[in-house]
Amino acid sequence: MNEYVKLVIPEHLIIPACGLLAGAIITSQKFVFNELIVPFVSFALIFFAFNALNGIFDKKIDSINKPMRPIPAGTISENNAFLFSVTLYVLGALIAFSVSETFGLVALLLIVLTIFYTTPPIYLKKVFIASNINAALAYALVPMLGGWAVIGGAMPIVVFAFITLIAAGFISVKDFEDYLGDSVYNVKTLPVIYGTKASPLIFSLLIIIPFIFIAAIISFDGNGLDGKLYLPVGISLVISIGFIQQLYKDATKVIHKSRKDIIYHTNLTRWAIISGAAIEIIFALSYLV
Repeated sequence: MNEYVKLVIPEHLIIPACGLLAGAIITSQKFVFNELIVPFVSFALIFFAFNALNGIFDKKIDSINKPMRPIPAGTISENNAFLFSVTLYVLGALIAFSVSETFGLVALLLIVLTIFYTTPPIYLKKVFIASNINAALAYALVPMLGGWAVIGGAMPIVVFAFITLIAAGFISVKDFEDYLGDSVYNVKTLPVIYGTKASPLIFSLLIIIPFIFIAAIISFDGNGLDGKLYLPVGISLVISIGFIQQLYKDATKVIHKSRKDIIYHTNLTRWAIISGAAIEIIFALSYLV
């Protein structure tokens, strides 16, 4: 059982869970919890299915970057992982449609995004930039859409777009920790193409772009941004600057020695998860004031 827990990577559920909660609160402008329990279970099963499936097709890459993962370590077979993944996908979809047709369709979108990301021949993981866009949609936008689907009502497009754009920068830094295996198997990520020295600048720009987006809205229409959003946007900027500092600190720690291809795993992914989840919660809280 412990090996299957490792296979599904539960910590990767933090940002989608916060996104689901934030989407519901931002849409309803009130605290929502009980209504999200079943939708959360559905999304959890789908993300767990995705991580299990991704582990199969990333076996060779993980054998370099994360050799102790269950599939490259041989503690779970590829066939068992595949059956496990399919079962979770089916259960997740069935539970989603039991919530509502709209939520079920959102869950299907999530399933499509995750399958397109990790499986040939589409295998968006290997497509430059497309993999980053896909990850931002799956981990940020779709969970917020899930929260909206549960509650119903008008969709806060500007807020959802802002959070998704920030997530695109945060989530993408995982590419640094996968740099060595990705470079060996020709996965076209920013660190592989531009190197570990130039990439932090590009990632920093990706993180700052959402704030330029917000500034443009205010510039063209002073009333285009809800007044209650100025504080969470400001706090998000502070969090983003702190994350960029951590990015520059850790990005240079990606190393490899001789033919053993030893990689130093940084805390970038952990910082990205914490930062992204914090921003989602901060925006949700602003709608409760």
